Amino acid sequence: MENLQNLPNFAKAFTKAQSEFNTAAKTSTNAVFGSKYADFHSVSKAIRDALTNNGLSFIQRSVDSPGNAAVSTIIIHESGEMLDCGVVSVPFQVNDSVGYGSAFTFAKRYSLEAAFGVAREDADDDGAGSTEIKTSSAKAEVNEHGLDPAEFEKRLGLWTNMAKHMDCEALVATISSKFKLNEAQRKAIAGLYEVAK
Repeated sequence: MENLQNLPNFAKAFTKAQSEFNTAAKTSTNAVFGSKYADFHSVSKAIRDALTNNGLSFIQRSVDSPGNAAVSTIIIHESGEMLDCGVVSVPFQVNDSVGYGSAFTFAKRYSLEAAFGVAREDADDDGAGSTEIKTSSAKAEVNEHGLDPAEFEKRLGLWTNMAKHMDCEALVATISSKFKLNEAQRKAIAGLYEVAK
């Protein structure tokens, strides 16, 4: 990483800008878990005015990384001083343009959040570990027979879109990591692949 002593204009402007950043609002809904999360647009919006007001901007570039979508965020000061914040890599689950695009979007957002220290309304990564999800999961009646049928039907609609972007095994594993499923529910999720085609 660049020594900030060699970037006096950048360091002063960045410190001031960071004190003006907003919290990234959770404006998007996670298709698997149904929770809200801060997407790339929300993260960018949280910092954009503060950057502009302090002579800062950023660019993001794709970095070659087999099996991963990798992004580097470079912060630029109007004086010409700049800081490359390193590479963030996200593996893609499906080896096609949709899988890569999804991982690339995650990498762009994670890189931006890391470079600027953007705070979100919670410490969540797309709902997979949020308090909201844990609370929702705790409320959903789960017993030895799997997820409550009404709750399962409600969530099945959310999971249908995911079937278009993930392979069957990955989707079942993702959902199973958060919800106890019985065999019939696993088969219903696998059946989404017929609907998605």
